[in-house]
Amino acid sequence: GGWYNKEANGMSLRDWFAGQATEKDIDAHQQYIRDSIGDAVPKYTREQAKYRYADAMIAARKATHPPTP
Repeated sequence: GGWYNKEANGMSLRDWFAGQATEKDIDAHQQYIRDSIGDAVPKYTREQAKYRYADAMIAARKATHPPTP
């Protein structure tokens, strides 16, 4: 576990970022695939898209604020 997995009051930073995801954030981290009749359907559930957003936020944070030893 890295610095971003530490829990405070039962919630990880990843959980917090996922909880802060707006509809626009969810849409931006959603992908669509074609079903058997050619309709576009979401590849991820809303919850999975929220955690994809959270993972992107953590990656951006790690890139600009590396963990201290």
